[in-house]
Amino acid sequence: MSLHDRFPLFKAVPHEAIIVSLLLAVLSALMRFIWISRKKSARQRELQQWIEKAREERESKTSATLHMEENTEHTDEFLSLSAKELAERFRSNEIDPTEAVAFYAKRCRKYGRSERGLNSITEELYDEAFQRAKDLLTKTKKSALPFFGVPISIKECHSVEGCYSTAGMACRLRARVKTDCLVVHILKEAGAIPLCLGNTIQLMMLTESINNIWGRSRNPWDLTRTPGGSSGGDAALVAAGMVPFAMGSDVAGSIRTPAAWCGITGFKPTPSRVSFQGNMRPKKGDRQGTGSVLPTVMGPLARTVDDCALFMETVCVPEMWEADCNTAPLPFDRKQYQASGKLKIGYFYTDDWFEPCSAAKRALSESIQKMKDAGHECIPFTPPTDGWFNYGL
Repeated sequence: MSLHDRFPLFKAVPHEAIIVSLLLAVLSALMRFIWISRKKSARQRELQQWIEKAREERESKTSATLHMEENTEHTDEFLSLSAKELAERFRSNEIDPTEAVAFYAKRCRKYGRSERGLNSITEELYDEAFQRAKDLLTKTKKSALPFFGVPISIKECHSVEGCYSTAGMACRLRARVKTDCLVVHILKEAGAIPLCLGNTIQLMMLTESINNIWGRSRNPWDLTRTPGGSSGGDAALVAAGMVPFAMGSDVAGSIRTPAAWCGITGFKPTPSRVSFQGNMRPKKGDRQGTGSVLPTVMGPLARTVDDCALFMETVCVPEMWEADCNTAPLPFDRKQYQASGKLKIGYFYTDDWFEPCSAAKRALSESIQKMKDAGHECIPFTPPTDGWFNYGL
């Protein structure tokens, strides 16, 4: 029995109808492709306009601070003292913090913003910083401000009032931030003075600092090399003596890598130790995404370990954990930090995923030997899982 006999309603489709249907399908797909391409091109043009606008705003912004008469009396101190030491000099009126702001601002403009130089700065806040330094001079309880008068840089992805916070994504140039994030607010209350914002990698997920908005940042020790990432712009600024202290963030090395590559000190606090409240997140709509599993932690980049400790002592205060219940209500334990007891330290040379180079292994060996010489117990161990397994998790 034929198909026509079994299904009387079934009719053979003429070849002409099949061809017409195929042509209509191809035409429909082509029109959709053209529509998507035009929409994508329009979006790219819009984003490019936003990039050009942001760059123009930075280039056209005037700063009276850059034209002030230069005082070279304290130049060596500005280039050598830690943030903690500078704050002590400011509090004792040995140095005027407005002089420090003017010095660092000129140095930032000369070396930090040029695309042929470090190209580490996304936004400049020089006049705002100078005014803030003047206002600080009227404070009576200077001893209560651990960062009194210290100019700092802040990673571009952190929210600073009046600035862009994009994480290197042009789509985030739609509007400027209206309020400071919680940690920036606490640092300001402690006397810190935001001087500029440091460049980062797009989406903050690689060990370099480049994006389509602000371009590529470079290492101050060798302009042909990267300062690392994602807090690379800020690490370069500290290493080149443009600020004595910077605040970055870290998930898997975004503070520690640029600190190592630029020859400074960096510290990643334990997750939930320092609040991330008020900052943008890379995902659309500021959704948490994998950040709930691998949380980003804000932390310091500085010249000394003591400056990193000063940051922790400054931000780990009731104001932070009362405003953000996701942070642990634990103040900084200075007694434990200053303790001189012997430590038991575990170490390993490889996670069998990213094999360290010979120089890195040598540096680890030298560090272990110095810790042993200091009386600490160093114990080699093998991680319970390798890097490939951890990556799969």
